Amino acid sequence: MYNRQGDISPMNKPIILITPSFTDQPGPSYLIRKNYPAAIAEAGGVPLLMPYASKAEMLEYIKIADGVIFSGGGDMLSSIYGEEEICPPVNYNEERDRFDLEFFKLVYRTDIPVLAICRGEQVANVALGGT
Repeated sequence: MYNRQGDISPMNKPIILITPSFTDQPGPSYLIRKNYPAAIAEAGGVPLLMPYASKAEMLEYIKIADGVIFSGGGDMLSSIYGEEEICPPVNYNEERDRFDLEFFKLVYRTDIPVLAICRGEQVANVALGGT
């Protein structure tokens, strides 16, 4: 099995970052669906939760990543991409919106493979200029 650096040692399994949801209830917590890390491990990779971080920290995580999953979750807030809210926002997280957008833009400038799932597709669309 090869990782991004071209190593084939079994100790050098591909590291796949997963962007999480975030909640304040009952206390500050990251959330990911159980199936994401399970599928990565089953495929021979090492799942790693990508915490909300500064740009400098994001760049450090990118250095070790062999892939990134932009996970599902609530819709992005329309105002993030300059649109008016038509319906009252439900289940959104502005902190996650801003983090995911900045992180996607940084990852996009590399050769790291990306899998965008549901909300992750919204992030990719908005980060690349869509609405």
